Amino acid sequence: MSSLEPTVLERLLEFRYHDPFEVLGRHVNGETETIRVLLTDAERTWLHGDLEFTRVGESALFEWQGPVGRVPDHYLIAWRDRAGVCHECIDPYSFPPQLELDALSRFAAGKHVRA
Repeated sequence: MSSLEPTVLERLLEFRYHDPFEVLGRHVNGETETIRVLLTDAERTWLHGDLEFTRVGESALFEWQGPVGRVPDHYLIAWRDRAGVCHECIDPYSFPPQLELDALSRFAAGKHVRA
């Protein structure tokens, strides 16, 4: 079961969460890492070929936990959709945000003059 707070999960699934990088992608806690992906049409998902994600409840959020270093920095996710079609891509959340933290803070506060 996911360690996410129910309100965080609810807001994420409603696409109202303010910082998806805080939840999605890779998160390291000691010797364990958790990788989360949000795939709205997925029936089943895999990480880097053979590691299966676990669906969080009945939601579109999938989660994998394992030892740190088991998957590369920019890992491949694959999924089968409801129509039975398989897809794969490098998880975009495996890359850091492209804006500096200061620019992100100004943008979130509505004080950034350019987007």
